[in-house]
Amino acid sequence: MNEDSSGSKKYWLRAVIIIAFGVPVLLEVLTFFNLIKFRLFDDGSSQEPSSRETTVTEVQKYAPGDTLFTDARQIIIIQEMHIYVNPEAWNFELSLKTSASGNAVPGAFRLSIDSLRLDNNSIIRKSALWEREQVEEQKEEESEESEYEENEWETEWSIPNGRLPQQLFVTWQRKVDQDSIALIHKGFVLKKPPIRYHN
Repeated sequence: MNEDSSGSKKYWLRAVIIIAFGVPVLLEVLTFFNLIKFRLFDDGSSQEPSSRETTVTEVQKYAPGDTLFTDARQIIIIQEMHIYVNPEAWNFELSLKTSASGNAVPGAFRLSIDSLRLDNNSIIRKSALWEREQVEEQKEEESEESEYEENEWETEWSIPNGRLPQQLFVTWQRKVDQDSIALIHKGFVLKKPPIRYHN
């Protein structure tokens, strides 16, 4: 009888010891498992709001055919841009054109190229001025369907070998009326221009 009582006490003692040590270990294992599960399966979804917050608006890049400036009278458009490569130097050439907006008579303006930023963030400062006088009104006997002749203008830069133009800084000055002038200064991010090789 005493042996049965002693065995029962040992059994319960072992059970208490197992529970005392086993439960914390089990909790640690479950916590670790949940942490691993979170890392593997939930990390992407939890980062989604953050990634949306840090999304940067795509910057417009300008290429031939894109409009730089426009108003009620005329538009200024990139006509062409190329890099010409020869053994001695790299030259970036840019040509612009202006035409009337609809049936309007183009007004006088001054367009100044202020500087060019390259892909290594270096700045080439060059002053180039395009000036256009007021276009005279068409005579009444001329056809209403006739268009004003487009004006074209071009300039070029000598750039370091291997460098690409990245941003063009331009100032556009135009006459609004007899007593006022509008002045606009803007920077235009450029698309990579075609590269042409000359021997």
